[in-house]
Amino acid sequence: MAKPIVDTEYIKEIEKARRDLRALISSKNCAPIMLRLAWHDAGTYDSKSKTGGPNGSIRNEEEFTHGANNGLKIALDFCEAVKSKHPKITYADLYQLAGVVAVEVTGGPTVDFVPGRKDSKISTKEGRLPDAKQGVPHLKDVFYRMGLSDKDIVALSGAHTLGRAHPERSGFDGPWTKEPLKFDNSYFVELLKGESEGLLKLPTDIALLDDPEFRQYVELYAKDEDAFFRDYAISHKKLSELGCTLSSGSKATVRDGIIIAQSAVGVVVAAAVVALSYCLLGNKWSLIAGRLQGRTDNEIKNYWNTHIRRKLLSRGIDPTTHRPVNEPSTTQTISFGAGNKIKDQKMINVKAESGLSQLESNLFREQCPDLNLDLRISPPSRPNYQQSHQQQSPRCFACSLGIQNSKDCNCSKNNNNFGNIASYNLLGLKTNGVLDYRTLETK
Repeated sequence: MAKPIVDTEYIKEIEKARRDLRALISSKNCAPIMLRLAWHDAGTYDSKSKTGGPNGSIRNEEEFTHGANNGLKIALDFCEAVKSKHPKITYADLYQLAGVVAVEVTGGPTVDFVPGRKDSKISTKEGRLPDAKQGVPHLKDVFYRMGLSDKDIVALSGAHTLGRAHPERSGFDGPWTKEPLKFDNSYFVELLKGESEGLLKLPTDIALLDDPEFRQYVELYAKDEDAFFRDYAISHKKLSELGCTLSSGSKATVRDGIIIAQSAVGVVVAAAVVALSYCLLGNKWSLIAGRLQGRTDNEIKNYWNTHIRRKLLSRGIDPTTHRPVNEPSTTQTISFGAGNKIKDQKMINVKAESGLSQLESNLFREQCPDLNLDLRISPPSRPNYQQSHQQQSPRCFACSLGIQNSKDCNCSKNNNNFGNIASYNLLGLKTNGVLDYRTLETK
């Protein structure tokens, strides 16, 4: 089949499909099988014959009925529902995008995704995927055939941190980790522990300890999750592009903080937050973005707001009212969480040490993993109403936002009570509330 034309419209469809996949995977808890689908479509590649690879051929009955693909019809049907809404996207792109999103929504690294794969109706013969009953030589034969390295073998094996084996599909039963819906380095931690009750270790898993080249990476990833995430993202990208000629200019990702393709939904709020964040936080925004590589500005904003919310609650401050918890609110403020209304007193009642209910805590941990951003919150300030409403001379844009301009201006000279003006929150909205956005800083 013809290679898709990756233009602006195609990238927009990719981003829409990405959102639909996030919602689907989150609601169905199907991240493991979606990742397995992406892997099995790509893992048939042969670098010598240039056949197989991520070409969507796994949708053919001839291929999805292979023994190694048992159970994947479920994932194919899930993807078909998304495909029906975005028919312009190729199956090859859709399956690999599903794998990328599956890693992302379970807390894993952001894998760079470049669209442009063409579909194929030609399926390879059975036997190209790894056999879980085999050892080191077999693993190397399969992955070397694809053009991948020892590091790739170990990093990609770490994806077993998600999901479990089913006896009707593989003959094996059980999860590899204690939290099979969380993407982290626990696969390697458990592997080094040896036998653990209730946890699975396949012959191909044990092979990673038997070979010294493999084992060095197992030990590294077990003690350094950041190293695992970094190498996994690289290896996953390589796997998802085997045999494909893709243009790096067609990336549906973020470049230098600019969103290439983004839905119009929420653009006004996102743009306001992004613009103000760059003005108010300067290089601090870059610091946060550097910890969330590949995320859109809107996603980074959500992470930032969530961390502010956590810090407030840990200090006994209700993020809705910006007042101590259990103290009735007398001023109107803007909630950091979209859709959270003041009448929802569940957020104010401290049900746990963090100030969040168990359900909400779990939700935050799943959607916004802790970045260890050490926020410093200084004592609140209350502007004097009379002073803040006195006649003032016109002020420049920066000063009107309540910050000192980096360039010379006459605002502070014309307004001696500059420090007493009404404060603005992170959205740039004037408020007489207790919390001033200028007190939120990263160390």
